[in-house]
Parts: sequence; C-alpha cells; structure tokens
Amino acid sequence: MTYRLILILASALALAACGESGAPGEPGATDSDALTGPSAGGGLAVTQGWVRNSIAGRDVTAGFFTIEGGGEARRLVGVESPEAERIELHTMAMEGDVMRMRQVEAMDVPADGALSLVSGGDHLMIFGMSPDAATDGVLDVVLQFEGGRSVDAQLPFADAAPAPAGEM
Repeated sequence: MTYRLILILASALALAACGESGAPGEPGATDSDALTGPSAGGGLAVTQGWVRNSIAGRDVTAGFFTIEGGGEARRLVGVESPEAERIELHTMAMEGDVMRMRQVEAMDVPADGALSLVSGGDHLMIFGMSPDAATDGVLDVVLQFEGGRSVDAQLPFADAAPAPAGEM
C-alpha cells in the first residue's frame, strides 16, 4: 500500500511540473508563433515554443514546442542548452488507470506533418537549470536530429501557454 501511495504521489508531482492545460484545442493552447522569431533549418520550423517558469527553489521544469517537418520525415534525438545540465524527451501514456511519464530516446517528426510537445502530453524535462537562465526571458536550446542536423531555438519563459496572436 505504501509503495502504491509513493507511485501516486510521484505521478502527481510529475504532472504538476509538466502542467495539465494548453493542449491543442483547449483553453491556453496557442496556434501562434511563441518563439522570439521562428526557428527554421532545412525545411524545419519550430513554433509555439515556451518553457514553464520554475517553482521557486527548483531547478527542474518542462518545455514545449511544435516542429513542422517541411516535407521530409525527421527524428528528434536530443535537446541541449548551455543553461541546463540536461534535457530529456518525455512522453505521457496511460498504463492501466495511471498516467505515466517516461523518458524516450527519440521522437518522430512526420513528413508534411508536425511533432507537438504540449503541456500535459509529450514534452521536454529540463534539469539543472542555471539560476540565471530566465534573466533574458528565453531558454536557448539546440534541437538535434538523426543524421547530425541541428536547429537553434529560443523558448520564452511563461507561467502558462502563451495566448494565440490577437487574443488578450
């Protein structure tokens, strides 16, 4: 019974760090370009990016964005930042009646499609963030793709998913 309670509490803490709102089509979701200017590289476009402001005293948070494939299927194999010790790709999936978060080695960006990392779904887990990371309002990241391609992006810090352009 104690082990089960620990698992439930750990899952609740993970979901709190990752958030629950902002999935496409839900309040808080964004259809706008939330980057400090869109990032593009070889047909790839990174849009709707943001990083959840960390809870005071914590150096762990979550990050979100959409990558549009630009006609060629790609495989995202890593994300790095000079402002964090490590960044992991995480997925969320139901196992029985429990939502579980787990690290994955890669995520696919479909040709002529998009990979969306959203609050409450697939996302980045950012560990060991520098205390000064949010000083300029953005987290600089490098998205790494299979085959050696990389794309630089800036993900702004926010408490929740930015509102779509034109909404206040």
